[in-house]
Amino acid sequence: MRPIISSRLHLSRGASIPKLMFKTATLISATLVLFSKDLLVIFSDALQDESVSHVLIVPVIIAYIIFRKRRVIQAAASSKKGQSLFNLVRVDDVAGWFLLLVSLGFYLHASYTMMSLEYHVLAMILFIASCILILFNWSVLQQLVFPLLLLSLLFPPAEILYNLGSALSVASSTITYSVLRGLGYPVTLNIEYENPWLQVVRQDGTPVLFSVDPACSGIYSLMGFLVFALFIAYLVRGSVWKRALAFSVGIPLIYSLNITRLVATVLVGYYFGEATALSVFHVFGGWILVFIGTLLLLASFQRVFGVDLVPKPSRECQTCEKLDPPADSGFCFNCSRLLRSPAASFGRTDIARVLAVLAATILITAVQMPILLTKEHAELMVNTPSGQAFSTEILPQMDNYSLAYVMRDVEFERYAKQDLSLIYSYVPDNWSEDTIWVMLEIASIRSSLHRTEACLMEWYAAGERVEELVQRDYQLLDNPPVVGRFCVFHYTRSETNQTLIYWIQTSIFSINSTIVEKYVKISLVTYPTSLDQVSISESRLLSLATSVMDYWRPVNQWSQVALLLSNNRYVFILLPLSLLVGTVLYVVFQRVRDKRADVLAYQKLPQRHRQVVNVINQVQVSSPATFGNIWSAYGKITGQLIERQEFQNMLLAVEKTGVVKGGFVSIDDYPFKVWKTRVNVR
Repeated sequence: MRPIISSRLHLSRGASIPKLMFKTATLISATLVLFSKDLLVIFSDALQDESVSHVLIVPVIIAYIIFRKRRVIQAAASSKKGQSLFNLVRVDDVAGWFLLLVSLGFYLHASYTMMSLEYHVLAMILFIASCILILFNWSVLQQLVFPLLLLSLLFPPAEILYNLGSALSVASSTITYSVLRGLGYPVTLNIEYENPWLQVVRQDGTPVLFSVDPACSGIYSLMGFLVFALFIAYLVRGSVWKRALAFSVGIPLIYSLNITRLVATVLVGYYFGEATALSVFHVFGGWILVFIGTLLLLASFQRVFGVDLVPKPSRECQTCEKLDPPADSGFCFNCSRLLRSPAASFGRTDIARVLAVLAATILITAVQMPILLTKEHAELMVNTPSGQAFSTEILPQMDNYSLAYVMRDVEFERYAKQDLSLIYSYVPDNWSEDTIWVMLEIASIRSSLHRTEACLMEWYAAGERVEELVQRDYQLLDNPPVVGRFCVFHYTRSETNQTLIYWIQTSIFSINSTIVEKYVKISLVTYPTSLDQVSISESRLLSLATSVMDYWRPVNQWSQVALLLSNNRYVFILLPLSLLVGTVLYVVFQRVRDKRADVLAYQKLPQRHRQVVNVINQVQVSSPATFGNIWSAYGKITGQLIERQEFQNMLLAVEKTGVVKGGFVSIDDYPFKVWKTRVNVR
């Protein structure tokens, strides 16, 4: 470790640093091996889609926080052996393996839901937490809770963001309109249909139109700033309310900046034209807006809340600057800052834990390996004498139906950032039945394919509100598991009913004899005239969905072992979770029992040692029970002046009885030696 204050003060390098680095490398390697495909999808989307581009900064912030807390993490990793279960194994080990099985259960369960990436991110967080418990201890996990929670931002609910962006676009355009009208500019606002739009008439009479879509509402900037606001709130020193205030002030700040950007864009359009206005809007959008907002927030809070990107103690200690710690203490007698951690050897148990984690990683990876198939896919796009055309061979022919290609929705492709959006139709021979429409949405990134129900529920299509009446999932394929979602919607204004079943998967396409792998969303849609026909539409859609899945035949299958595990996924979730709860209850019971023994031990202590316990009990109520605080309070309460070294010997003697427990706390991301009583003394 690097020096804390000067070159003379350092945490012990011993064997603890190689041990810490080796275990950390094991943790990172196991995580990357198991979740490499999911992480590749997430970061590929982030590089190509503005709506999730904030994901790119999350690993950087996590790495910075861990680097900032490195001294505290090393102190936690060097802490003494924790509580044992039945005096046989560490509680941390037992809890870690139970948690690892729970993470495996969530990973397997993801394939049976429409939210596979979300479940995989949750499984990854649980897996990392379990490995920390196994390789390190509970104290290290406590220090890494905030970085672990930040991992949940790797896959935000894109549909919720889109819906929130739709609402913000209305609010943004309304506020912008009010500001410009107040300044006397000839601007009009229309929010009746879909995205609101603003129109300003230039001095020469030329109208300039601005559409305020969800991207322009500032929702993407808000998501990027949300990450930084959480980061700044973490840097704030002091109580929880200060951190909450720092976070809450940031959101209206970035939204105000976005309103300023919209007002400025319309003004530039009024004076210089539409092309110049759009250039200015995009130049000062996205990450530039987030960067400006973050700088303003940092500048505002640097003095008020003590925000500092470079960690340093809130108070300098002259004793630490000038003196080395006593050989047997490891902490400063004046401020209690830990100056070195106990040297930790890399023993057999550590090697066994590392090998066990690696073995579990290899085993889980092996059972997930697919069995490759060799089914060729039909051409999706072909060249004809009249130009490019889309083939109907991509879908199966159905008895009593005529399959036809209808159109390519280029406008929706541009809006949703998709490669292709194609519409086909199955027209029944029996004209009394409804036509089944097939919508193929093909994209290079997963985030361009949204869940239909999430988009429609808050979407005003031609002034209509959409109500969801039914939603349930069906397993369309057993190997590999493919789940489709059936929904029934009702449009309140036109009294139109819509039934659909859709699913999202990856597939291999042949486009002009070029083989490409893409994400695809397949939607089968009908419009029954009455709700009484919903059950009939449901059975027809399910039958067609099954036929489509059989026709497409996935390019890979799960192994039988993977299928066996996935079919028993709830066992991997509920059983270890129950055992984990039981372990926690046992630990609580054991601590209650130990407290009774500690009370008896306290009563047998000599008078001076009981006084030390009493002083610690009083100090820890209002402030950290550091050496300096305890020593000072002991002198004031008892009126006895004792040398620091002698008082340390008293503390060590009391600590050996178990009545007082030594540990550390993190203050300004530096570890400080503290003591805590295990009995309540009145």
